[in-house]
Amino acid sequence: LLDQYAVANQLRDVEANAFRGLPQLAFVKLAKNSLANLSTPSAFSGTVSVELSDNKLDVFRTSVYRGVKVLNLYYNSLSWLPADIVELTELVGLFLKGNALKTIDPVVLRMTNLREIDFGLNQMDTVRCSFRNMTQLTYIDLMENRLREVPADTFRSLHHLRKLTLQGNRLVEFDQQLFRGLVSLEELHLESNLVDGLQPGLFSDLQSLRLLSLFSNQLRVLKSDTFQGLVKAEDLLLQQNSIAEIEPHAFRGLSGLKRLDLRSNTLKRVCNGSFDGHGQLEELDVRFNVLEHVAAGDFAGLD
Repeated sequence: LLDQYAVANQLRDVEANAFRGLPQLAFVKLAKNSLANLSTPSAFSGTVSVELSDNKLDVFRTSVYRGVKVLNLYYNSLSWLPADIVELTELVGLFLKGNALKTIDPVVLRMTNLREIDFGLNQMDTVRCSFRNMTQLTYIDLMENRLREVPADTFRSLHHLRKLTLQGNRLVEFDQQLFRGLVSLEELHLESNLVDGLQPGLFSDLQSLRLLSLFSNQLRVLKSDTFQGLVKAEDLLLQQNSIAEIEPHAFRGLSGLKRLDLRSNTLKRVCNGSFDGHGQLEELDVRFNVLEHVAAGDFAGLD
């Protein structure tokens, strides 16, 4: 047996040795049960990945999860994490979306073995600690919390990070140093915030980025060289903002761009030269704007 599924039952506990005698068992999924108070030490010993999403867990007992490498506790009721969580030295993936965490405990940031971490859909209003010592991280999800700011050094030294999700928070602006050094980042999700401006140079280190999502913000002007450095970016999503002005050369540096979405903004016209050097663009969407006039040369540079 490789995988064990017992989803949508009425399980209330997992006894010791429940999975003993299954040497090849890699994945256990006990989602949508009534698990509320797991306390059996090493209950999942020998299991690589455990999913306990959609249960009623409100206390995290480290001893229960010893030996597990990937732990999914989506949509439970956890409001804090114990200091001894650092003893889970084999854990590489920790998924806690949809709980009641109000902050990232500094002890978690000592878990340098982690490669993926998900704190989305919790109740955090700030990030008080930096992930800089968790240098193996490839994925961070902080979506749909209550974040109003993210300190400049939060993601410093995360040279292996490939995906960062900050969507659905209350972010208005970003420190110019916030994305420095993220040379392996491929996806950056900043949609559904309150961002009203982007300073040129903000993304200059993101040389591997392929997707930049900024839709559903409050952007009004795209300044010249805003996206400089994004040489591998293929998708730029800017729909559902309030963009009324695009300065000349705003898209300069986006030499690999294939899709540019400007739907549902307030563009009255496209400035001559806005798309110079973007012959590789495959899709440009300007629906649901207020374009009044298209002049010769406005779309020059698009083959």
